[in-house]
Amino acid sequence: MLLAKKDHDTNNTKDATRTDKNEDVFSSDPYFMSIPYGFQQRHYYEHNKKHTDLVDVTVNTRTRQFILLDTRGITTWTKDGISNSVSRSLSFPKYQNNLLRSIIFAKKFNVYFCLAHDFSLKVLNKNFEETCTADSDLSSVMFMVFNPIRDELITGGVNGTKIWEFKQIADRIWTEIKPMANYGLFLKAHNSQITGCKYSPQSKVLVTGSFEQKV
Repeated sequence: MLLAKKDHDTNNTKDATRTDKNEDVFSSDPYFMSIPYGFQQRHYYEHNKKHTDLVDVTVNTRTRQFILLDTRGITTWTKDGISNSVSRSLSFPKYQNNLLRSIIFAKKFNVYFCLAHDFSLKVLNKNFEETCTADSDLSSVMFMVFNPIRDELITGGVNGTKIWEFKQIADRIWTEIKPMANYGLFLKAHNSQITGCKYSPQSKVLVTGSFEQKV
């Protein structure tokens, strides 16, 4: 029994030595990489306290900027391997806070779709200038999604879902010149609230129905 126990201890020592040698080989191998699991912090941004709390965040995939919406305006943060710059792109008028609730970026048109405090829809161009506005006629809008294939902005709230078409206006009289000023949002498909919708991946069509008995 003593000899067997001694052999067992010897084998454990050999296995431990072999494991240590393997770890040394892997750690010295230039092609060996240890990949940690879970969320890993890459960058860090601390918002200026005078701009109060953050409301929403989106990403401009063209300029690779983070667009930070707070209660007093919009801040852009550029973080790459070369630069780390923060600039104030839009400031709300004095004593007017919480003008915007949400913001998303549409790469196809290089514009931002925003949900205002009164649940109206606003479009900002690349310079964060307002180019058009539309009354959503929905209370408590909870989401906005842009479909770049059909140029549609889909909004949903307590009273239902609406689909808007973002398209160029041909017969508009211009009062000022600025990027994307000749585009607007137009209610599409239904004049009343949408009560149900279903997407077909085969035909790439979104089928909707409303109170006005239209599909």
